[in-house]
Amino acid sequence: MLTLNIDRKVKLAEDTSMSFGIESLLGGNYVVIQPGAGLEAELGGEPVFLGEGDQISLATGCLELGSLIGQLVFGTGEAAGKK
Repeated sequence: MLTLNIDRKVKLAEDTSMSFGIESLLGGNYVVIQPGAGLEAELGGEPVFLGEGDQISLATGCLELGSLIGQLVFGTGEAAGKK
């Protein structure tokens, strides 16, 4: 779980999504927040925004590059058992 403090002036629709990534093999992680259009607004209603303490339920992770490289180079992890 990741906790973010976002300025109250920023309005994020309840269908906002986020993903996590790694910049390079040397490290550096980042988070991408993709604002949603508001599902209710798409159906002709008013958009519903996230409030204080709400959670973004549409989240995807990234491949763990270190683990993937370890599997390729050293034959460790799940990939090693599938040879």
